[in-house]
Amino acid sequence: MFITNTVSTNASTAFDTVLTDTLPSDLTLVPGSLTTTPAGPAVVQSGNSITVTVDVLAPGASVRVDYQATVNLSVSPGQLINNIARYRFTSLPSTGSTGNPTGSTTPGASGANTGERNGDSTAGAQNDYRVSDNATISVFAPAPVKTLVSTSEGHTTGSNVAIGEIVRYRFAVRLAEATIANFQLRDNLPTGMAFINDGTARFAFVSDNGGGSGINSNIPAIDACADVPIAPASP
Repeated sequence: MFITNTVSTNASTAFDTVLTDTLPSDLTLVPGSLTTTPAGPAVVQSGNSITVTVDVLAPGASVRVDYQATVNLSVSPGQLINNIARYRFTSLPSTGSTGNPTGSTTPGASGANTGERNGDSTAGAQNDYRVSDNATISVFAPAPVKTLVSTSEGHTTGSNVAIGEIVRYRFAVRLAEATIANFQLRDNLPTGMAFINDGTARFAFVSDNGGGSGINSNIPAIDACADVPIAPASP
């Protein structure tokens, strides 16, 4: 993300800019991953929150803030995770309304309508030196893919099969590293097809990270055959 003071006709220097970002509970901040470009702003990384403070930000200047977060296993497929970052700034340096290096003196205290603007949302409508922005990520949802692997008769081609022919399918789905309640893979065979429960159907988990036990890189096909009766031969 960027903290930027854009150039405009009435642009002025922003002081005491503070960026805060508290990650939602479905994300975990990676310790030590917070960096700024250029380096120099004060950074604090505590638990699942970050704080970046920039003392002076002139018009046209910007600071890039980078950090890493891990998506927790508590998420669900298809879930949207929204992260909101906020920053506030002041119109005068840290010494406030009087005695600051700009030479400005205000009749009111910091945050008052007659004082410096400090972004305090409780201090009146004019004290609006605060900005927020958000970024949303989504956990991908499983999308089953069913493919035709082979058929039993050599005289048929592709998906054009004969009555009584055995058709082998592969049914696969990619799962997110997430918590999935009551997950089922269900294949509703169309009318005219029947599942052959002959013990040849297999189910397996496939992993590319070498983890788990009983991992099998081959997923045998599920057998089915045409369920349309063949007319008896003429006597």
